[in-house]
Amino acid sequence: MSTTTTIAAQILQCQVKLLDLYLHIEAMLGVDLVTDPWKGYKPSDYDSPEKYCRSCLIDLNNGAHYQRDASLCYLPIKAPRQSNAVYLEALFAAQEALLNPKNEFAYGNNRLHRISAADVLVSILQDFGQTPKPELVELSQSE
Repeated sequence: MSTTTTIAAQILQCQVKLLDLYLHIEAMLGVDLVTDPWKGYKPSDYDSPEKYCRSCLIDLNNGAHYQRDASLCYLPIKAPRQSNAVYLEALFAAQEALLNPKNEFAYGNNRLHRISAADVLVSILQDFGQTPKPELVELSQSE
């Protein structure tokens, strides 16, 4: 592996970890856990691509937050127009999606994004007193 490739990989890893931290902090500031049924919202259900992407565990967009492409965002956990509410069913749906072997190469075909999302999801579940599956914890701790 060339030095340039190694540096690029390290930068990507740092960016993902920063997004990881940002999502966790944003997710937990004044957020309520909602046990109402999750309706499997689509990007078009949100007021803007930016709001959809802010509700997702994985955002593959680069650049400013006001230039979001919703097709690059995955695993929403917040409903439209309820930015202070995380849905319990959405958390468990995201857990299943991350652990599904069919999705191993989804989400930008980058294992690092899956690991980062798993890390955030484990933290959110634990913060709300929920127990993540051992496989999710294992994924969140992999390198």
